[in-house]
Amino acid sequence: ARRAGAADGGEREQARAAAAARAMEVKLNVYDIASQVNRYVSWMGLGAYHTGVQVGTREYAFSNAGVVIHTPLEAGPQAIFKESIEMGEASMQAVNAAVGELRRKFAPGSYDLVRQNCNHFSEALVRALFDRGIPAWINRSARLGSSFAPKDTSPGNPGSEDADGESSARKKKGDAVAKKPSTERKVLTDKQKALLSKIKKKDAAASAARGQDDEDVAAQGAS
Repeated sequence: ARRAGAADGGEREQARAAAAARAMEVKLNVYDIASQVNRYVSWMGLGAYHTGVQVGTREYAFSNAGVVIHTPLEAGPQAIFKESIEMGEASMQAVNAAVGELRRKFAPGSYDLVRQNCNHFSEALVRALFDRGIPAWINRSARLGSSFAPKDTSPGNPGSEDADGESSARKKKGDAVAKKPSTERKVLTDKQKALLSKIKKKDAAASAARGQDDEDVAAQGAS
């Protein structure tokens, strides 16, 4: 019985390994999330869309909760299914490895409407599997929006930039160098030396004149 159970367990492992290695169809599911707006701007290659990458009975997507897995074509009441685009075939081993790697970048709380949204995740996953991206029109609005979005200029952010494009890290380093007192001895030019000599002679003459005046005053007081 033990041998039979072990044999059955080994067969199940082999079956799971074979299934994981088997190539499966990968689709990009596109959803309309602003149908009223998209109706007027889609002709320009713009629009607001949500996407998920479907592999078998799973659909991988990204939200503020991080990478999520749900049943295909069930992205939520606000997402109206638009179309599926075939991306190619990949094994579940490759998909699991790619998703596991992307979970760190697309972590919970890292969602940004124009810089890191669901379409950025779909792009990254498809590129990891097939070395090519998703159709450009899907996320074009976000790319345009990111060019107008303000940059993070919060204090202490090493990558932040000011209005002149200077990073805070470089600026702090420059300020520290500026505040550091210089220990180098300045060398005077010949012109500066001549001017300094004239000033010293004038000071000496004025001091001598003041000394003579003091002597005259003292002499007058004695008489």
